[in-house]
Amino acid sequence: MKRPLISLAVALVLLAACERKPDVKLPNVGDVLPNLPLPPSPELIARKGSEDALALTFRTNAEVEPIASYYRNILGATPWRIVSDGTDNTGAIVLHATQDGPPIWVRIWKEEGQGTLVELSGALQKIRK
Repeated sequence: MKRPLISLAVALVLLAACERKPDVKLPNVGDVLPNLPLPPSPELIARKGSEDALALTFRTNAEVEPIASYYRNILGATPWRIVSDGTDNTGAIVLHATQDGPPIWVRIWKEEGQGTLVELSGALQKIRK
């Protein structure tokens, strides 16, 4: 039970760090979110971040549960490994997955009105010496 809570805490810290300042240069998507698994029929609605982290928010017409299953299938297969799968205090589904490269955090929730929102977050991988 601790692992999902730790992963959620890391994701929340990452998202808090993603508050974009006007003069901050965001990292390239390919550096932060390689192997980016987009949701079906995505519409990019937000991009925020910092110098070493990026969060992209997409809208899709699919329902929450099929999108969550879609991401569980993708992130449960090579090169990904699901580290945690749970819900946050708003009821959004939050997944954290790793690979041989930067990790990814996926947050999925129902949008007011129609559609589902999917936030994909990642951070530059620190090279250990």
